[in-house]
Amino acid sequence: GRAVFVRGEGGVGKTRLIEALCEDARRQEWCVAAGGCYPVGSGAPFGVLQDAMVPMLRSLDPGTLTVLTRGAEAELAALFPALGASTSASIQEGSPSEQKMRLFWNLAELLRGLAGRQPLLLALEDLQWADESSLELLHFLLRNLSDAPILVLGTYNDQYRAEARGLVATEQSLERLGLIEIIRLHPLSADDLTDLAVALFGVDRTLVGEFSATLHEWTGGNCFFAIETIRALVESGQIARTEGTWVGFDTRDMRLPQSIRESVMARMSGMSHQAEEVVRVATVLGTRVPYDVLRAAADIPEADLLEGIDTLRKRRIVVERQEGDSLYVDFSHPLVRETLHLGLGKARVRALHGRVAAALEAYYGDRADDHADELAYHYGSSDDGRATGKIVSYLVTAGRRAFNRYAHRGSVEHLEAAVARLDALDPKERSELETVLGPVREDLAWALHAVGRVDEAVDGMEALLESTDHPGRRLLLLYRLARAQFWAGRQRMALDRVEEALDQHGDAMDAVRAGSLLLLRGHCLEQLGRPDDARAAFETVLESAVAAGDTGLEARAHQAHALLSLWVGRMGDVPFHATRGLELARAANASTVEFWCLWVAAATEGLTGHPQAMAELEEQAREVATRIRAPHLQVWAAELRVEHASATGAWENGITIGEQAVVLAGSLGQGSLLARLCVWTGLIHLQRGDFERAGELLDAAWEAAVEGVPEEEIDVHSYVPAHTGRAALHIAHGEFDQAVEVAERALDLSERSGYYVWAVHRLLPTLAEARVLRRDIEGAASAGKRLRMYAQRAGHELGLAWADACDALVEWLSGDTEAAIGRLRSAAEALEAVPFIWDAARIRRQLAGRLWEMGRAEEAAVELRRIHEVFSRLGAAAELDKTREMLREIGARPPARSVSEGAGIGALTPKEVEIARLVAEHKSNKAIARALGRSPRTVSTHVSNILKKVGARNRAELADLVRKNLLPE
Repeated sequence: GRAVFVRGEGGVGKTRLIEALCEDARRQEWCVAAGGCYPVGSGAPFGVLQDAMVPMLRSLDPGTLTVLTRGAEAELAALFPALGASTSASIQEGSPSEQKMRLFWNLAELLRGLAGRQPLLLALEDLQWADESSLELLHFLLRNLSDAPILVLGTYNDQYRAEARGLVATEQSLERLGLIEIIRLHPLSADDLTDLAVALFGVDRTLVGEFSATLHEWTGGNCFFAIETIRALVESGQIARTEGTWVGFDTRDMRLPQSIRESVMARMSGMSHQAEEVVRVATVLGTRVPYDVLRAAADIPEADLLEGIDTLRKRRIVVERQEGDSLYVDFSHPLVRETLHLGLGKARVRALHGRVAAALEAYYGDRADDHADELAYHYGSSDDGRATGKIVSYLVTAGRRAFNRYAHRGSVEHLEAAVARLDALDPKERSELETVLGPVREDLAWALHAVGRVDEAVDGMEALLESTDHPGRRLLLLYRLARAQFWAGRQRMALDRVEEALDQHGDAMDAVRAGSLLLLRGHCLEQLGRPDDARAAFETVLESAVAAGDTGLEARAHQAHALLSLWVGRMGDVPFHATRGLELARAANASTVEFWCLWVAAATEGLTGHPQAMAELEEQAREVATRIRAPHLQVWAAELRVEHASATGAWENGITIGEQAVVLAGSLGQGSLLARLCVWTGLIHLQRGDFERAGELLDAAWEAAVEGVPEEEIDVHSYVPAHTGRAALHIAHGEFDQAVEVAERALDLSERSGYYVWAVHRLLPTLAEARVLRRDIEGAASAGKRLRMYAQRAGHELGLAWADACDALVEWLSGDTEAAIGRLRSAAEALEAVPFIWDAARIRRQLAGRLWEMGRAEEAAVELRRIHEVFSRLGAAAELDKTREMLREIGARPPARSVSEGAGIGALTPKEVEIARLVAEHKSNKAIARALGRSPRTVSTHVSNILKKVGARNRAELADLVRKNLLPE
């Protein structure tokens, strides 16, 4: 899956090239969806994708569409209303961003399903006029379909590039991700024009050589201008067919059109009144005009309209296109429409827009709101002060409809324009209009929040709050302000607004609203590291929900309790709350709560040493996320799968799931989860010895959770894991002092907040290891003591096994090697029982070292051979090297590195050979990704597989093998 953008000046031949490619793709049995953007009223949400995809989707039979969308075909109408009425009730849970991304994800899965049947070509023309929502959706699709057989082909006009800031930003982002190739289409050369003339006229090259040179000098090689010039010369008789051959190529007396405008205007000379009226109206309506709309807007009888269209068609000004049951009238080339539009004059254009707006409004009748963006554009372009009310009304309608379709950027554009026009009115007229239109400024605030302009959104809501004394209105605004701040990760500010709402309006609230506010308060407190206060809030909600008989609210309270109990290490409380919450959620049909109850139960089973139960519960949670088509929940389920794969040694699977989840979490704005996924996936890469990719992921986690985050807004659930990952990276680089410093900083926050699960899970074991490696006996003992205390409190079997290992290493450092041997053996067995394969094998390597110190070489060799197979299977290059070196030290011959050792370079696929060659050229994963049009994460996975196949420990060894076996002497 990738994209190619073809750019060039107007008339250079982009459209013809795309048409040829689409024809070729259809011959090769590709599925082709082609559409374009249009310059007039281009703000229609998802316009270009709707233009391309709706005809294709309509061609599918209902059963196929249901299968491919997993029953979500009705929801697609929120993106593409032309498909029918939207039934979006099932996607209303979560923030606006989550709702939007759920729809985007559904469309991505539909395209993946279509491409699984036959390769898909999505051709999108004139992207310089694409609306922001289309570009955002296109960017999402390309990021999440890089593994599907889909080619997105886009074109745009270079002359408009500077104005198309959204397109430029999209293009640059896709380039950085290695998902796009840019092709600049250049004008024809003089030799190309000679070839063209020979093909057109069937004459010898020598006859047209001078003519082609003159034509090239005149037109600059612009295809459209060159063809128009040749046509003008033929129509004027300067080039003519005489006695079976073409003559008149002598350039000395040849009159050439001065410009594209002159060549187009020449076609209009002597045009009838009817044709002129059609042209005037069509240029204002834009390209690809439905015939019914043209008929409604033109101020002539239908017979005259048809006569005018026929005249224009004969002169190649317009063409007619039939698409399904609809007939469209389009200009033969965008430059034709642009030329004619510029020739109308500003005053005439304004008058035409006003006339067209009124005609369209009458034509659409009761359906006018469905075309609000189009009517707002025409009324606004008419510059008629008397139409201000209509302009604002249609802008507001267009903005609200765009928001409901999750086209949030388009919504902001329309609503900001509406508010600007409102502010320009006198106070009385503004007040009257706002009374009719309702909460326009609040709608704008929500739209601004949805596109990430949080400060402006909050400022808008604050202003509204100050301007109203109505209790109910103030309560609603406070609640929405709190939610907006919470979604933006500003828990402190959200908490302040919740407290204000409860203090000022608590007595007037019903149980449901009060419960929702208290839950939000608890979640804010929980993320700010105040678990006791959060628990008190959840208890209050639970009591009021039971008293009110509100099953849904009670389920949410139990879910919140279960999650909090997990974080603070009260594992014994989790089963009750998770099980009860699950029962209530299913009774209330609250699928999101059902998911979270399953998720927290699965996480608890994993941390307490029951991986099989964890896997079963995670699978149930994933089934819920799939059923309700919630991609953000699927990513949360993926976190558990990555951790399970890491522990059990299924590293290939863990890396694949983790890398995909990292991309999706970023797309969905799941900041806290994104940081953790980067850590868990990065640690697998680190354990395999791929320091480059591990560093990229762990740095990304640090950037998301630590850098630039104010202390009062720190999220413990991402901050501590990010520090854990950074400390592990320091250890891998031999930077033990830095590792201790980073780990202690995170441990301080974990202990102050009371979230002991993050201290036990990886952090304290990492801190203990760093202290052991720098021979800090007292510090290592302290870390082990705290680890055991927190693990015992939580019933955390994995933590207890790590604590045993820590105590054993402290005993060894203290000189009691015999005691260390027994404790190391029991720690390894405990870790294997969990199982935590890699950690157990590392403990056994320490055990082998202590056995060798005691003169028990044969026992040491047994342990080393045992773990050699484990590290080889895992692909843990660094640990494998240490194990092989230890075997040599005790006089034992190391086994083969892996099953595939000896197969060497010959075992690689052609694609792997290509990547191996680029590694030998000292190219980084990012550089290889750019060269091959792949993503860096895909290249990283390939490099890891290649190292394992050829038995190379690192990139340097791989490069040596390539130079020895693949490159000439």
